[in-house]
Amino acid sequence: MITQAVVSWAMELWAWFLGLFDDVKIPDFAMHPPAAIKTITQWLDGFSVWFPWDAFKTFIIGTVAFVLTCFLVRAVRTAIGHLPFIGGNG
Repeated sequence: MITQAVVSWAMELWAWFLGLFDDVKIPDFAMHPPAAIKTITQWLDGFSVWFPWDAFKTFIIGTVAFVLTCFLVRAVRTAIGHLPFIGGNG
């Protein structure tokens, strides 16, 4: 229940953040990978007999999530630093 509440708060916060950029449209090339990337991933999936791709996927996803979290924390700290009533320089 607690996890579900935290996830719903995060989703609401993310929806609010994206709502700030109503005029921005994400291009199609960013939403759908090219056919060549799909072909490469299908080709690499055939090597699953020798390589534990699930472990690599977990590691890569974890690393990307960690880096994005660090960037988000830094961006929030920078944004808060510009608020004059908190002590920022405006």
